[in-house]
This record gives sequence, structure tokens and C-alpha cells, in this order.
Amino acid sequence: MNEQTVWDIVKALITAGAGFGGVYYGQRNLARKDAKQAERDARQADQDRAYVASVVIEHLERYINGCVAVAQDDGTEYGQPAGENGYYRTTTTPPDFDPHKIDVNWRILPPDLIYDIFAIRSRRESIDGYLDNPGFDDPPDYSEFFWWRGFLYAQLGQRVSEIALRLRKAGGIPSEVLNPGDWSRDEAFAEVIEKYNANRALYEEERRKSLAKLIPPQ
Repeated sequence: MNEQTVWDIVKALITAGAGFGGVYYGQRNLARKDAKQAERDARQADQDRAYVASVVIEHLERYINGCVAVAQDDGTEYGQPAGENGYYRTTTTPPDFDPHKIDVNWRILPPDLIYDIFAIRSRRESIDGYLDNPGFDDPPDYSEFFWWRGFLYAQLGQRVSEIALRLRKAGGIPSEVLNPGDWSRDEAFAEVIEKYNANRALYEEERRKSLAKLIPPQ
């Protein structure tokens, strides 16, 4: 093999090496750019979720407060029947929530969370349909109606509170921390449910005794 041939081989190897090196560094730079773009996209997605969560949470907070008001409504005002002639009547209006009217990019949230948020309205409609029951007609105090109304709206409020908490986590928004002694909606809901359970137990016991008098033991 002569000197020229050797030199030609060396030049070919150098050219090939340069080509491979160029491809390697080109791919490496492209990978870096892709990684940086992915990082930017992830940051933007986090910001978008935080924005959507903040907007929707504001609506949910008002809704939860509305549930508290309905749950605590016993048909009285200042300790007296709210209606005329000693009749009890509702003093609060159930809260409304229509996610279709909130202009945000819902797709940025987890699908199961989206479903639960959009189901809030139908849950309230189901409650109102149940309460629109002539069987609750027991004037003048309508006690069973107010028990059920308070109980069901307390449960709904708890449900929406849990959804709001999940939404905070999805958006990276810290939960509010109550100071000792501060009023708590969760405690208000729990008190309404506890009161309902006590009243319901008393009602069932009195009903059992009444039936026992009508139907003597065999």
C-alpha cells in the first residue's frame, strides 16, 4: 500500500468521524432543546392548572357557604316561626352552580375531578326533587322536611368541600389553615348531621311506640 493510498484512507476516516461527530452533537443539542421545551410546557401546564383551580374554587367556596346556610335553616327567624300564623317556612335559597358558565380550560384538570365538579348541579337537583315530596306536609312546623333538607344539604356541602380540596391539590394551591377557635364549615355540617341523626332516632322510636299501641303483641 503506497503513501497516497494510506493518506486517502486517513482522510476518509477523518471525514467519517467528523460526520458521526456532527450527528452526535446535533442530536445532543436537539435533545437538550426538547428537554427545555418539555420543562417549559410542564411549567405552563402547572400555571394553567393553578389558574383554573383558583377560578373554580372561588365558585365552590360560595356554593359551600350557601350549603351551610340551607343546612342550618330550621324555618325560624329570631327563634320564631318564619311564616305567618305560626307556620315554619324556609328562609334560605339553595345555592346555584353552573360550571358551563365558567370560561376556563377544563381539560387541564384530571377527568375524574371534572366529572365530580360537573355532577354538583345534578346532585342538588336530585335533593330538591326528593324534598318536593307531599309526604313532608306536616304543618305547621314541617319538622321532617327541615330535618331532611338540613341533612341532605350538609352532606352536599361536605361533598363539595372534598371536591374543592382535591381541586386545590390538583392546582398546587395550599389549603386554608384555621386558627384555634375559628368557625369551621366542616364542624357546622357535622353538627347538622348529628342533630338530624338524633332527631331521626327519636322520631323512629316514637313511631315504633305508636305502632305498638295500635298493634298489640301476639
